Amino acid sequence: MGIIKDVKRDSAAKDAARGRAEGRSVFLYKYMVGLSSSFSEPIGGAAEVIEGIEAQGWGLYQMAYDSAQGRHGCILLLFRAR
Repeated sequence: MGIIKDVKRDSAAKDAARGRAEGRSVFLYKYMVGLSSSFSEPIGGAAEVIEGIEAQGWGLYQMAYDSAQGRHGCILLLFRAR
């Protein structure tokens, strides 16, 4: 995995662990989508971010694409505590 993907995964996992430690029941993560990404091809790093968050005791509940965020859009990932 590349260094940027590692940083995104580790940062998301750290935030997710903090949410669990604070007793939160939901965790929302905004994953910015790059210019070359599309839904017809794998989104670089998104799977690793999801796995990193789920490793902290969260389960992916819903996801949505928001094209109004930033120049290229983002994926909103909603997790619920397991």
